[in-house]
Amino acid sequence: MLKNMWDLVSLTFQEWWKDDSFRLASSVAFYTVFSLAPILTISVAIASLVFSQEHAREQIVRQIEMLSGAQGASAVRQVLTGAAGIGRNPVAVAGAIIAMVLGSTAVFANLQSALNEIWDVQADPRGSMWKGLLRDRMRSFGIVLSLGFLLIVSMVISAVLAGTQEIMAHRIEGLAWLWRFLESVISFGFIALLFAAIYKYLPDVQITWRNVIVGALITAALFTVGKYLIGLYLGQVAIGSTYGAAGSFVVLLIWVYYSVLISFLGAEFTYIYSRRIAIPIRPQPHAIRRGRKSSPLQPNECEAPNEESGRRTGVRSKVVHANGERTHVLIFETGEEVIGNLRSFAEREGLKSGRFTAIGAFQRAVLGYFEIDRKVFKRIEIQEQVEVLSLVGDIALKGQEPEIHAHVVVGKADGSAHGGHILEAYVRPTLEVVLVESPEYLCRRVDDETGLALIRL
Repeated sequence: MLKNMWDLVSLTFQEWWKDDSFRLASSVAFYTVFSLAPILTISVAIASLVFSQEHAREQIVRQIEMLSGAQGASAVRQVLTGAAGIGRNPVAVAGAIIAMVLGSTAVFANLQSALNEIWDVQADPRGSMWKGLLRDRMRSFGIVLSLGFLLIVSMVISAVLAGTQEIMAHRIEGLAWLWRFLESVISFGFIALLFAAIYKYLPDVQITWRNVIVGALITAALFTVGKYLIGLYLGQVAIGSTYGAAGSFVVLLIWVYYSVLISFLGAEFTYIYSRRIAIPIRPQPHAIRRGRKSSPLQPNECEAPNEESGRRTGVRSKVVHANGERTHVLIFETGEEVIGNLRSFAEREGLKSGRFTAIGAFQRAVLGYFEIDRKVFKRIEIQEQVEVLSLVGDIALKGQEPEIHAHVVVGKADGSAHGGHILEAYVRPTLEVVLVESPEYLCRRVDDETGLALIRL
């Protein structure tokens, strides 16, 4: 257990470093500072549907002060004060609205690109550029709107806590620590909720809610710890006084930069956790894998003894070529079942389509001959050692899950051959599979006439 946790942590930091997270974070921080005014203005506008604008602005400043300190809050207060003075000129207001929509979505579009890179996906370049741009901007704007609604909820809860504290203060003394604790828990919950929304809806991936919740909680925990460490650092180095009038904005920029770095560390953990423990993150139908995160061979690995022999579980695999299409080699050993392991591998790698061939031998197998009139497979059981003379198959999606379709011809000791659809097959002593993954996707749907799940183009 401890070894597995250490592996998760170690791999997380390795990937975080290899993905050049410092460059990605600097880009997101730059866009954040320039998008700050429109994001805050839209959040205030939404919150003002329930509360006054002044109350909404003060709540934002208070939340920022809790996160980044007094200097960061001062910069945000200046931004909000400037945004409030747009005026009532219709042309100016219309221009400001357009600028707000474009500006507020820029930071989340940039964050989406960074998360796509961390999670090894990208939008399919063969898709429509304008359609993809509109889709990304709409998703980004949805996140911006959600910030406004989160602000409303935060203000309501703060008002309830303040009222409760005022009532209880007259009855029970010494409960100040309880209110501080409740505020911290609520703040943590909102941070986790924001990360959950970003992970689930912003990148071009299909990710389960289990992965989202684990990733959001871990990232929120890292973010909360990092928030205090960054605050201590900024309090010691006095950056604000060094930069004079621009000091508060420099402090805010540095705080955003380090916060994004920590957030990317959480995103890397989510990626590693998904691949090694839970259901892997998959590209959406309009996206493809970059094929960039295959583990390289260590020096002399081919000549090194297999130290895991005897306690290894699962089929061994290795990416031997990656350029749009990825080529995997899978090695099955005695007793391993072919179809189930191929399906597990396809799920783990997030395969949406592919083809494979194999050679080797089976200790027993069940083949199928499809009786089309009855719409059932006739089972052909082979209870002896056979050579695999030919094995071919393909992978396509049936619903959201990869479906394996494979045919085989096997040879017996007397020279006779049998063939058919593979229903079950158990390896002895080995089966060598070469699987080519396609970046495109194929779908299977049940054909009413035959009852078979056929590929539909």
